[in-house]
Amino acid sequence: MKQDGSRREDIPLFYKIILKVPKLSLDFLSGNEKLHGFFWAAVLPSLLFGDLFLNMLLIAVLSFPFNVLSVTAINALIMLFILRILVERALNSEKAYLGQSFKWNLEKSLNDYLSLIKNKDENKNNCGNGDRSF
Repeated sequence: MKQDGSRREDIPLFYKIILKVPKLSLDFLSGNEKLHGFFWAAVLPSLLFGDLFLNMLLIAVLSFPFNVLSVTAINALIMLFILRILVERALNSEKAYLGQSFKWNLEKSLNDYLSLIKNKDENKNNCGNGDRSF
């Protein structure tokens, strides 16, 4: 990919195909941001755990070719949704890293670091006279 930023036209064909998959939307939780974390930390894992039981039920109830096909189709759809989210996050993080240049002010950082060391040494000399009372 080019260094001038991540554009949707420059990504590989595999990523373009994955990005055609609809993304899971949490718009119904837009009122409270804490519910997003609850969804990703509690609701989604419990749904995946329920998927495990659904897979076992389908394997036990359906006959041979249909049980394998149904379990494979369900797990492939879940994997596509997860892959879509991962590709979107990777492209967003790459755009954040490469899209803007970071200018390091070395003199300011060095002065801040030296003043921090100086203050730490002064505090150590003031407190280190041996009469510590607990």
